[in-house]
Amino acid sequence: MSAARAVRWTAAGNLVRSLTAVVQLLLVARFVSVPEFGLVVITSAIVLLVQGVSEAGLSSAIIRFRDVTEGERSSLYWANVALGAVSTVVVALLSPVAARLYDAEALSGLLQIAGVSLLINSLWLQLRVSAERDLHFHKVAPVEMLGTAVNFAVTMGLVVNGFGAASVVWGQVASAGAAAIAAWIVLGDGWRPGLHFRFSEVRRFLPYGRDMVLVNAITSLTIQADMLISSLFFTPVQAGSYGQPRDLNTRVMSAITPVVNRVGLPLMAASQSDVRNAGAIYLNLVRLNVSVCFPVYLFLGVAAFHALPSVLGARWQEAAQLFPVIALWFAARSVVSPLGTFLAAIGRSRLAVACQLGFLVMTALAAWGGAQGGPFWLAAAMTLTYVVFAEIAWALVLRPVAGIGFPEYHAVLVRPGLCVAAGVLVMAGAVMALKGVGAAPLPAVLVGGAAGSLVLAGGYLLLNRDVVRQAISLIGGRRPRAA
Repeated sequence: MSAARAVRWTAAGNLVRSLTAVVQLLLVARFVSVPEFGLVVITSAIVLLVQGVSEAGLSSAIIRFRDVTEGERSSLYWANVALGAVSTVVVALLSPVAARLYDAEALSGLLQIAGVSLLINSLWLQLRVSAERDLHFHKVAPVEMLGTAVNFAVTMGLVVNGFGAASVVWGQVASAGAAAIAAWIVLGDGWRPGLHFRFSEVRRFLPYGRDMVLVNAITSLTIQADMLISSLFFTPVQAGSYGQPRDLNTRVMSAITPVVNRVGLPLMAASQSDVRNAGAIYLNLVRLNVSVCFPVYLFLGVAAFHALPSVLGARWQEAAQLFPVIALWFAARSVVSPLGTFLAAIGRSRLAVACQLGFLVMTALAAWGGAQGGPFWLAAAMTLTYVVFAEIAWALVLRPVAGIGFPEYHAVLVRPGLCVAAGVLVMAGAVMALKGVGAAPLPAVLVGGAAGSLVLAGGYLLLNRDVVRQAISLIGGRRPRAA
């Protein structure tokens, strides 16, 4: 499959899945209390932290190493399944500890249920990675969309019948099971792992796998640090009010960033012998990522600020007030999100460990300090941390490793940034003007969003035309060029 077709399939699949997840999140928020939603977010943070480790390392070795034998493939498969089983047991053992730590007895049961999905996901992880290596995203997308559909059906069926926070975790387990069954039908291509495990067949992958496990463990901890640390200090209502806009932005992110990372990894890995060319591909991926993420997050921030309470109820007023700051944080996050993928693709796993460890320290300190002031200051601290790290990443990694200069690095950010700023100002002004004359929040947001989108489109045609051309090329089936 061509890179362009892979992007289209990944984008389509992620868009459907993320829109479904956003609708599901909003519907769940209508049926559960703010403190209950906080429990859901804490559960997800802990499980995603463990999942980030269990799905790393040896699974990605299939992409990094192009000469994997059939025997090695089978041994790698069983190693990944064993890691998934260990992860499920670890979550179950730690669940009472987490419940005491966060002073939430119900958290223990939620974690024990959700942890089962880690084992189930490991049963088809290698099939997915192998398909992505070969750019067979047209096969991966339907499998993942089926899992999303099952998740939605089970979660909503339970939540409307009063099962509360448990509805979400049971939906995740059902989703994992459905996806695993479909994967073996669609992605297996007749392959079955041999019923054996030989340590000698995975030995050569261990240095890379060890480094990638460490990278992904640190990355997952960095991503979840704000929720895990702040929930130690926040009241249940504060945790839910902060977690709801954070989770909603995370769902939106899952529609965009994986398109860049999952398609970009094999493309950059193919150029690992030419680091400057891999760096050019990286810049192109960043430009595409921010050109989509900046407007989506910031327009969403304005919309939620004005309309979220009218959609979900007055109890989510605090969440609405936090939304613009959290949206700005996720926009800054989109600048640095492809960095780990770039370093993994060119085989610089040790450098990736060092970068992520430094960023973890920055994030943990920011989360701890911000949480002392409450949800608003936590969101502001996280935004500032990502902005600062984007500059550190250029100075200490991208410039010395790939020879990326200051002007070319920042040029991919300035153009979309100016266009989005103009669009957001027009949208915000229009919404406030319409509300000022008595318009309801939701219609005002829709009209204001349309006005802002027109300004954004005009700005992109004037200042960010390369991205528009590249989008047309992708739709037309042509491969995107390097920056």
